[in-house]
Amino acid sequence: MRKGLVRRSIAGLLFALLCLASALNAYVYAAVFTWFIFLMTEELFKMMVPGKRYLKEKICIYVAEISFFLLLFFHFQCSLPLKWAALSIVPLTLTYVFMLRDCSSDMDFNAALFFPLVYVLVPMTSSLVLVYAGGEFYGWMLFAVWMMVCLNDVGAYVLGMSFGQKPGSRKLSPALSPKKSWMGVYGGVAFTFISAVACRMVFGSEALALVHWLVIALIISVFGILGDLFESLIKRHVSVKDAGSIMPGHGGALDRLDSMILVLPLVILYLKLIAYF
Repeated sequence: MRKGLVRRSIAGLLFALLCLASALNAYVYAAVFTWFIFLMTEELFKMMVPGKRYLKEKICIYVAEISFFLLLFFHFQCSLPLKWAALSIVPLTLTYVFMLRDCSSDMDFNAALFFPLVYVLVPMTSSLVLVYAGGEFYGWMLFAVWMMVCLNDVGAYVLGMSFGQKPGSRKLSPALSPKKSWMGVYGGVAFTFISAVACRMVFGSEALALVHWLVIALIISVFGILGDLFESLIKRHVSVKDAGSIMPGHGGALDRLDSMILVLPLVILYLKLIAYF
């Protein structure tokens, strides 16, 4: 466990530094999220649509996702007219054209090609709403949510591996993820709520009242687990342990960001409801 914890901690620290850099500069944020979108989509394709079949369609999905995100980014950052985001429809339309041509002979259709548009693009693009909530780039709220999600994962790993793997320990969902335990859940919740209090102390009441930080911690604690389990369901379905190997001790980009997929849109919705922006 100690060796695995060290590797995981080093990878987690590097990830935290990447998150910090994203909070400091708008163009670093755009580059990092573009990279995330590409990696997450690539990992989904490797799991759900493996091989060289549909290569043209996959390339078109990559282009459609990245162009849509970047065009929206430049809309917020440089006042690029919003209508230019419609250009992303071109590669998406080509996806349909190529698929109609490729599938016309053998009727072999794979709907998973379009899954990244919902599972990856929507939550990653929603981050633009948060970082430009005040009109100008402000990445610190995204960084705070990111770090709370990371600490939820740290708490779940430390307590889960220390106490949740003993004989008789209650498992969260043995069919989907045999190592996840209720002790891990409790550890994640504890770390998340402690980090919420820390965020209130760091950012002050002018950002958010403590009660709102605690609600965000609750959203992360509940929906972070659901996002994690849903990704475990995908991996179980295709019989793989990790979505990728880019982060030692963590797996792939999907393994690291699976909680954010649900958490980020819901946190943004909550902040909108309390008139944060």
